[in-house]
Amino acid sequence: MTTQQTIRLILLVVSWAALIVRSRAVLSARQRPMWLALLALAIEIALLQRPVAEVVTRASGVPNLDAFIGGFCHVAMMTILWTVASTSPSGPPSRRGSRFRFWFTTLTVVTMLVSEVVSTLIAESTRHRALPVTVARSVITIGWLAYLLFVAVASVDCTRRLWRHQKATRFGALRLAITLLCIGTTASVVYVVGRTVTIVDGSHPGSPSALLVMYASSTYFLCFVFGCAIVVVAPIVAGARAWWQRCRLFHLWHSLTEAVPGVVLEQSPSIGRDLLRTRRNAVRLQRRVIEIRDAAITLREWITPEQFATVTAEVAASGLSGMEASATVTARCLALGRRAKLAGEERSTDVPDIATSGGADLDSELRWLTAVRDAYRAAAPPPSGDRRAPAMDGEGLA
Repeated sequence: MTTQQTIRLILLVVSWAALIVRSRAVLSARQRPMWLALLALAIEIALLQRPVAEVVTRASGVPNLDAFIGGFCHVAMMTILWTVASTSPSGPPSRRGSRFRFWFTTLTVVTMLVSEVVSTLIAESTRHRALPVTVARSVITIGWLAYLLFVAVASVDCTRRLWRHQKATRFGALRLAITLLCIGTTASVVYVVGRTVTIVDGSHPGSPSALLVMYASSTYFLCFVFGCAIVVVAPIVAGARAWWQRCRLFHLWHSLTEAVPGVVLEQSPSIGRDLLRTRRNAVRLQRRVIEIRDAAITLREWITPEQFATVTAEVAASGLSGMEASATVTARCLALGRRAKLAGEERSTDVPDIATSGGADLDSELRWLTAVRDAYRAAAPPPSGDRRAPAMDGEGLA
């Protein structure tokens, strides 16, 4: 088995595995396009396997049918990718652009279909992969020109648009997927150049232009398959990430909401039970962040300005700075407020300005809460002037 055949077999396994694992994506309007794009790729790659191509040709009796079907699958994949890349988060896609893509794709498909049917009916001589023997006086050449023109236009525009999406995307997995798709569309342009040369000069496998086509096609297949597969399985990755982040905040959440149970919408009495909750992870993570923030806002009312000043001074004296210092101050104050509330003490008449929020978006808030959690679980000793210090001696904060 050659290196190219090995790569194609690996891509076949990866693409079909992702399709099967994420088969439910067909039911989602947002996830369906990329799932269908990956399906088109998977069919195209399957047709590149020699046993599959032989079965298709033998069963149909039509020479090069595997190459024809593979070409239409590639057009379908590029059309979906082009449409997805043309969407804008700020609003609906341009009607003019949508009409151009529709009619350009339709004209390409009709031209390819007519040229391939006529070429088959007149039993036109072709080379491997349905390439024309000579570029002149060959019906199949018209289909190839339409196909290559479509791939070139779609790839160039996709590269430009995907690059903009890549710069605006924050989720790491999606950034990687879009980067791979950008590389794939760039390789498609190189493929068009190499394939045009092979059609014009009639070069055969082993020639420089044929090698360029082989390397370019291998590159875009690798990038397209893994890029689409990442997009398709990204919800699973995001869900697992949200589940892990939610579980990491369990001890901080459980400790604070024990003192302020009214903010909790869904009880989770143990970390074991929390770990077993694997559905609606994104919603549960957002809810946990909100409940921690609400509990923190409430517990501030049991901290006096004097205690806050003492904690701030001690943290500053310890050499901490930036987010670590602010998170440590917040963690110690929340521990003091929790103790006071559970002990039934009176609220403070003057609530100090303790930081309870880490940013405007979920990612920054999670970074902040992780720092607070680390400081909270460290069970730092209470300030020396704390009126509740004896009650906290020898007992962890979490």
